[in-house]
Amino acid sequence: MSNNLVAYSRAGDIFHYRWAARRCLKLLHFNTTLETVVIEGSNENEKEGEYVIDVAEYYNELVSQKIVKYYQLKHTTTQKLIPFQLSDLQDTIEGFAKRFVQHKADKDLINISFTIVTNRPLEKNFKENIVLLAKGKQVKNRFEQTILNYTKLSKTDLKQFCKCLKIADSEGDYNIQKDELRIEIAQLVTGSVDNAQIENIVSLVQEKVTALENNKIIK
Repeated sequence: MSNNLVAYSRAGDIFHYRWAARRCLKLLHFNTTLETVVIEGSNENEKEGEYVIDVAEYYNELVSQKIVKYYQLKHTTTQKLIPFQLSDLQDTIEGFAKRFVQHKADKDLINISFTIVTNRPLEKNFKENIVLLAKGKQVKNRFEQTILNYTKLSKTDLKQFCKCLKIADSEGDYNIQKDELRIEIAQLVTGSVDNAQIENIVSLVQEKVTALENNKIIK
């Protein structure tokens, strides 16, 4: 592997750690309903689709109402201006759809979401088609057939799946994640925020990535 490829891979890892660290800060917010952040997987690791989940969040809005948010993170150093096509995200769509089916079988789809987080844009038609499918409207046959093939869902279930599918394709790169992390820590503490404080919370996330049994961060 060339030095450039190693550097790009590390940049992607850092993006992941810093973005996840920002999510963990939400555990400290007053009256937050976020209870647990899972790094590199989920609490439902026996369910299918686990391989595409980088971060999972668990909220408890009410005693009987829980919210689960699944995220996959994608970072690029060299292709920031080249939009993702549907085919570029086949593995992600397939993995999310498998998890969707498992939740549907358990009848707990109301408060489940699947989000693609990236600093690389998704192709405009891709995003528009997901919105249209979520509304039960018609899209070009080629796109619909492709995503039906990826998900193995019926058209009715595809509509529900697309309602659960979110796109966050305007994230800053790993450097901007550090700046955002500094700003968000500053909102929680008094005084200036130094690099050591930033690295401490990032290290917590990084340790959970390699934890074989406990990859959860709680209050």
